[in-house]
Amino acid sequence: MRAADNDTPTLPEDPAALRALLVETRVLVDTLTAERDTLSSRCDSVTAERDALVERNERLRHLLLKLQRRQFGRRSER
Repeated sequence: MRAADNDTPTLPEDPAALRALLVETRVLVDTLTAERDTLSSRCDSVTAERDALVERNERLRHLLLKLQRRQFGRRSER
């Protein structure tokens, strides 16, 4: 299926072999597309979770600063 002098693949001359190669390629493309879609969906959910956690951390930092101001006043260094 490959020429001896280079790495360029050569196609078979038999129509049945060409069809089989086409079906094999199509199955591989479909599998890779499904895997890409799954990974993309997972990436989207992980990104959403990260954003929610960042927002929660910001809210908790704000509450912590608020509590520190109540306990120590505006300038705790004095």
